[in-house]
Amino acid sequence: MGVLKGDERRRALVCSRLWARITMIRWIAVLKSGEVQRGWVQAGADSGWSLSFPYFDRVDSVDAMAELSSVELLWVDLCGASSDEIERIGLRFHLHPLAIEDCLHADQRPKVEEYAGHTFVVLHSFEVPDQSPGITRSEDAPAILDEAQVRELHCFLLPNAVITVHEGNIKAVEILLNRFAQDRSQLPNGSDLLLHRILDGLVDEQPRYLDELDEAMERLDQEVLGAKHGRKALATVHQFQHRLNFVRRILVPQREVLKKLYEGSIPQLRQSSLPWYRDLLDHVLRVHTQLENTRENLWTIRDAHLAIAAHRTNEAMRRLTVFSVIFLPLTFLTGFFGMNFEAIPYQSRELFFVLLALVVALPIAMVTWVAQKRWW
Repeated sequence: MGVLKGDERRRALVCSRLWARITMIRWIAVLKSGEVQRGWVQAGADSGWSLSFPYFDRVDSVDAMAELSSVELLWVDLCGASSDEIERIGLRFHLHPLAIEDCLHADQRPKVEEYAGHTFVVLHSFEVPDQSPGITRSEDAPAILDEAQVRELHCFLLPNAVITVHEGNIKAVEILLNRFAQDRSQLPNGSDLLLHRILDGLVDEQPRYLDELDEAMERLDQEVLGAKHGRKALATVHQFQHRLNFVRRILVPQREVLKKLYEGSIPQLRQSSLPWYRDLLDHVLRVHTQLENTRENLWTIRDAHLAIAAHRTNEAMRRLTVFSVIFLPLTFLTGFFGMNFEAIPYQSRELFFVLLALVVALPIAMVTWVAQKRWW
């Protein structure tokens, strides 16, 4: 893929900004008749902005969506929808009010909750921006790992439908929506497998985020080893530690979520679909192992920084001690004899030259002795 031209890059940037402000509801419905419907409606306060989706038919209202009783499989995706739209979808599909309330208030922990007729799942995605050719990434390691890259995805699993609710674009969801809308054969056989494909896309993005952390940590390691002044390096280490604690608070509970889905206690999950969730649980466990390795590497870098700082302090104290040892005899001589030979009993020119020779020779002898001991 070649380097993007200036106009193309500007159009991509404008499109991404529009995407962040757009509010939309998209759906893919496989009817019992075999027909596939793909529609989307723009809703909310930002309806003045407009985007086109080549694989979806734009409609005026969400009422154009097929009824749940007439579909074999339905996926409804709400991106940046208003509270009224979310509550409207909740009433249409008989979703529990507590789950709807969780969708209206972000910053939920990863969890899975069972309600009558549906299951509510919350997971997080780490959106790692693709690096365009010809564009170099900033060397400020933690700057590219902002917490704003984390997306919270709410999923409702029904016997023949999946409803996803999120703020901002999620790459994995967008890829699946376009793939299923473009090619009907890509659609999974059942809502439980559809949920697996969605969650699998989220989990696949997590190692990429941790890889970015590892690359940034390698640069931090070089900075710590080569830094003459450790204040900036220590601040960066603390910033990384804060970031890893934030990521750990998100990733660790996801093991319990996937474990509960795999155990087979969810009524909407078929027994034949459980091996797919077992594989997903295995991916999450590998991600957790990678996270723990990253934390251990950070601790190693921190310990190395503290050891280097202590070594530099010891070196400075050693040099100061050597200088003190060299000048200590001179201090004794000048303090004992003084430099005023007219006022002390030793009124002798020869003794003055002897003292002067000692003042010159003694430091030379001390430096030679320190060098032989390799204390320098």
